Order: sequence, then C-alpha cells, then structure tokens
Amino acid sequence: MTLGTGCAVSVPPRLMPGAAPLASLPRDLKVRVAGRIVNVAFEDYVAGSAISEVSPTGESTATIDRVLDVQTIVARTYALAHLGRHRADGFDVCDSTHCQLYEPARMGTSRFAPDVRRAIARTAGAVLTYGGRPIDAVFHADCGGHTASSDQVWGTPTLPYLPSEPDRVPALIHRSWVVTLTREQVRVALNAEARSAVGRTLTSIEARQTDDSDRISRVQVSGDRRVDLNGDDFRTLLNKSLGPKGLPSTRFRIQSNRTGFVMTGTGFGHGVGLCQLGAMARARRNAPVSAILASYFPGAVLTTPGGRIP
Repeated sequence: MTLGTGCAVSVPPRLMPGAAPLASLPRDLKVRVAGRIVNVAFEDYVAGSAISEVSPTGESTATIDRVLDVQTIVARTYALAHLGRHRADGFDVCDSTHCQLYEPARMGTSRFAPDVRRAIARTAGAVLTYGGRPIDAVFHADCGGHTASSDQVWGTPTLPYLPSEPDRVPALIHRSWVVTLTREQVRVALNAEARSAVGRTLTSIEARQTDDSDRISRVQVSGDRRVDLNGDDFRTLLNKSLGPKGLPSTRFRIQSNRTGFVMTGTGFGHGVGLCQLGAMARARRNAPVSAILASYFPGAVLTTPGGRIP
C-alpha cells in the first residue's frame, strides 16, 4: 500500500480561528494547484485529496472500501476546518502537504478512482465534529506504534480528540528505519535558516526531552553556535534539505560516530491524529469505519447527513 505524507513536512496544521459550527458544506473552494488558483467543487476536492493520500494496493475489496471511506471523511473534515487557511493569498487551501496533497489528475489515471467515487457517495457529507465544530482532522502515514498529542508536538493548545495513545494493532505493521547522515548534511540543513544556524562546524546533536509517545520533543545542536529546537522543527529543517525521508519521524534515537550521526527509529510523519497504517490494519480486521475514526479521534462525533456510515 502506498501512503501520502499527510502533513508530514508541513508547518503545524491548526484549526482556523474562524471555523464555524457545522451547518452545511460549501459548494466549492479555491485551491492553488501547481501554482494556479482554481475553483474546485468541494466533493471533487475531497476525492482528489483522498486518492492522492492513500493507494491501497494489494488489499481486498472490503478493506479498500473501508480505508477510502475513512480517508474521504478525514479529507472532507480537514478541508472544512481549514477553509480560508490561505485567505491572505487569495485561496482556501494549497495542493501540498502544507494542507493536504491534491493531485486531481489521479482521478483520471488511478485504478482506485472508481473506488474513491463510491466512497464519496457512501460518505456523502460525513464529517467529524467536536463541540459542534469540524475537528482538525490531521493524519500521517505511520505513527510507529504510538500516536502523539498535538500540544506536545507543536506546542498548540490541547485538543482532547488528538491525544497521545498506543496504536493497538500488531506492532510489526509499523515501520522501523535507520538513517545515517554526515555532519555536513546536517550542518547545511540547519544553516539554511537563521534560527537554527550552527555556523561552520557541527559537533553534536542531543535529545534533551521526549514526549509521552517517546518522540524527541527538544533537540540541542551544537557547533560554532548552540541552538535548542522543537523536535518536529528539527525534522522539518532536515527534510527541507534532504527530502521527506531524510528523517522520517521524531520517534528515534541518536548515535554519533566519527563522520556523522545514526538515527534509528519508527514511523513516518508527525504522529498526530489518524495513523494511516494503523487504520489500514483495522480495516483488514473488518473494524467499522466509525470505530477506526474513534480510535484516532476519541470524543469526536461522526456527523452523517449523507446517511449511514459502515
């Protein structure tokens, strides 16, 4: 199965301050696609995002249906909560991981396009709410065995439906990885921004604090200059330079050697909200769509004006 990055390298996704209580869905929204601002029918955007973020290759028909139902509900909710995120630039959402991936051409080329269309019909209008408002339905590829709370990763206000919890699925479904980076690779990545610049040398990287999900929440980097960074900011800085697989997650341990650093970890992405690999594992076990969503957004209410969700 191929998964999207789901805000894995973005700035923190946050509920827009003006997000209104749920009344009705908009007919369309303005999306920046490949640098151009276009009007897109709201449900077409949901379909284009869902098919861009997950490709359930090799799965049974029943599993495909469940996981696409989950992703369309999450995509719809996220879009509704983030309407106007880019209002200052003249559009609502972008097509990158800063918001959600949106590659509309896939609806014409992907073998899963008919499945996505059926998922859109089955979940018509369905969104997740908390206190009557659409939730910040963030997601990521793989939590590595434990989801993270939004406040501990991004320092945002606590959201009860985005807690830090073990992912109660078989541990072996989650990815383990080892990344080896030279000191020069890390130094160049850090020096790309003034706030993280260490200068002409990089001597050490130290994990100063971990959160409840065992992710590194504070990192100290030392060189000509010593800098303390939020763990997710550290990952984002490396990935801007090295690509999204430069440092897959912040759930890792660091070892230094003569030439650089070895990071050994699990997971892919920020770890907050829905874990796509965990959701897939639950779908394979025939868990209802509502139960899958409740596992990752506890306390959120699945509102289903379009009908019954399996």
